[in-house]
Amino acid sequence: MSLHHNPKIVTDGLVLAYDMDNAAKSWKGKPTTNLFDNPVFATGTRAPWSYQTTANGDNSIDTSFTYEGFNTAKIVRTSTGGEANYWVNSSSVVSGDINPNTEYTFSAYAYSTVSNQAALFSYFGTQSSGFAFHPGGGKWVRLSHTFTSRSTSPYIQLRMWSDTTTLNTPVYFTKLQLEEGSFATPFVNGTRSNTQALLDMSKSKNTITATSLTYNSDGTFEFEGAGGVGAAGDYLSCGNSSDVNFGTGNFTLSFFANRTATGYQGGSYVSKGNGTSLGFDFRDSNFYVHGSSGLISSMSFNPSQNSMNHHTFVFDRSSSPYINYYLNGEYSSSSTTNNSANIDSSIDTTRDLDICRSQAGGVNRYFNGTMPIVKLYNRALTAAEIKQNFNATRGRFGI
Repeated sequence: MSLHHNPKIVTDGLVLAYDMDNAAKSWKGKPTTNLFDNPVFATGTRAPWSYQTTANGDNSIDTSFTYEGFNTAKIVRTSTGGEANYWVNSSSVVSGDINPNTEYTFSAYAYSTVSNQAALFSYFGTQSSGFAFHPGGGKWVRLSHTFTSRSTSPYIQLRMWSDTTTLNTPVYFTKLQLEEGSFATPFVNGTRSNTQALLDMSKSKNTITATSLTYNSDGTFEFEGAGGVGAAGDYLSCGNSSDVNFGTGNFTLSFFANRTATGYQGGSYVSKGNGTSLGFDFRDSNFYVHGSSGLISSMSFNPSQNSMNHHTFVFDRSSSPYINYYLNGEYSSSSTTNNSANIDSSIDTTRDLDICRSQAGGVNRYFNGTMPIVKLYNRALTAAEIKQNFNATRGRFGI
């Protein structure tokens, strides 16, 4: 298989990978809901959209044309003295109201055959605010606009006007979406769920579920959590796929991370273990690998804060030390505990693979900061391959 964004990435043995670079097709955006309960137009007072009969224009509905399953509205201005409008008020939104002084992203597809045909997403903040556009060209155009709603009686309006050369020429709208917040990639069909926010780019296609993450307007997310017994925090759950159970084999864990706080008992980065008998995990500022016979290997891991770095851990049973750690593509250190008596034991565990959380011993440990790229291989990468991966993406982070 291959990753979309850079052919220089090592893909042989890759069993889990996410990359929040939009071009890589992994980061899909904050989980959200289309606040319109029914993105279908109707005349009169039928929800959610109503035609503003006080305006001059043709309030017809195009019933013969549909686009990807949704009815399409046709707005036509027939007089130079008026406008043709559709509007939606607060009662037409799933959650009840379009809240005042709240940021939203409004998006839709629009179509017109005339390039100087003008229309407006209107009445967001004040009576005169909105987003004008000229779809034109005889093709559908994706439009989106982020706005702050009016302080009183907030509502949204599609408004169309034109000069005398484009009277009676319709503008079509379809697939409307209203999302609370600001989105760089607005509009999905229906709802973008927690399992759609971040996609595994490896051939394994593990389901990655985002839990309680903080989403930033620049298309990144942050992990936060103090940790402790019963404490809740932010993490990604990747399930218990057989692809990320390595048995008696080798594996490589690699990730970019910017740690902003130490975290409870050193925090956690990537974990698939119970901390005492099976799997691998971070805790007490150490990285551990446990087999069915006991601890195989461990080493300290306490990276600096407030700087982005590339970390790679190679677990290789062929010779001691069994763990070798690479920082920014270069060898840094090795495991200090290496138990050859346990080297043939399996590390398979029924626990889920969690990113930025460890539940070892019933105590939650969370990572604090950003982790934009994570890769997991079912083999030991060579030093040259580790440097290759680092060089392929280091430029994004100024390293």
